[in-house]
Amino acid sequence: MKKKMLILIILIMLYPFTTAFAVEGSYATGDVVYASNNNFLLQQLDGEITLDEAESIINQRFAQYTIEDVKYLDEVKQSGANFFRYELKIRGYEPFCIQIASIGGTIITIGCSAVDIPGFVDEQTCIETVENFVHKLGFPDLTTVWTSSENGKTIMNLAPIISDVVAYPDLLKVTANCEEGKILNIETRKYLYDYYEKPEEFLIPQISFEEIEEKFDKDYKIVSHRLAIIANPEMKDRLAYEIKAMFDDKYTYYFFVDAITEEMLMVLPVVE
Repeated sequence: MKKKMLILIILIMLYPFTTAFAVEGSYATGDVVYASNNNFLLQQLDGEITLDEAESIINQRFAQYTIEDVKYLDEVKQSGANFFRYELKIRGYEPFCIQIASIGGTIITIGCSAVDIPGFVDEQTCIETVENFVHKLGFPDLTTVWTSSENGKTIMNLAPIISDVVAYPDLLKVTANCEEGKILNIETRKYLYDYYEKPEEFLIPQISFEEIEEKFDKDYKIVSHRLAIIANPEMKDRLAYEIKAMFDDKYTYYFFVDAITEEMLMVLPVVE
C-alpha cells in the first residue's frame, strides 16, 4: 500500500470520553434530525465482575490459542470506569497486557507488547486476519473502513456499517506490523464509550446524492461516495455523504456533506 495519511482525520476519530448521560434516541432542531450519543456502554453491561470471572472471560476470548499463564497485575481507573489489568502468555509468543472492564467484562485494550498473529502474508491478508481476531474478541459487527501505513506500522480503523452507512464515531483502532505479523495494539475504549443503537430514521437521507452531485464543484472529479455518520464539535452525530474526489487528477480530497441540510461539514485532503 502506498503510504497515506488523512490530515485532520482526528476530527472524526475522537470524542471526549465524558458522555455518561445524554438525551435518549434522536432529537430535532427545526427540520434537522440528529442522533444523540445515549449509550455509556460500560455502565449498561450486567454487573461488576470478580477477578475469577475476568480471568475466565480472557480464557474464553483466547480459546483458539494455547494459554500458558494469565497473571493479574492491578486495577486502574480511567474516565470514571474501573479496569482490571492482566498479563497474558500464549505459547510461542511474548507476553502482552489486557485491560478488561470491571463492569461487564469487556476487553478494552490489548497492548504493552506485540501480539503475534499467524497468517500474515500481504496487507490484505493482514487486514482480514486482524478483522477475524477482533470478531473473536466479541466485536463481530466491525469492518475495516480506513487504513494508513507508515514506518512499518499499519493503523486500521474498524467501524460498524449499518444499512450501508459507515458509523465513524464508533471506531475501534488497531495498530499492526503486517510485515512481521504482529498486532501491536487494539483500542476498543472509544467504541465502548460512543456506541449506541442508531434510530432507523436517522439513517435515511433527506437529500439525494444526485442533488449533491449537481451542485458539486466541477473542478473536482467525483471518484466514489457513500453515506456515513460523523461527529461534530457539539458531540452530535450527523448523517453525511462521504465523497471522494480528485483535483487536477493528482490530489485526493474527502468531502463530507450533510445529508439533511447540504451543509459542507468537513474537507480532508490526502497527502501522498
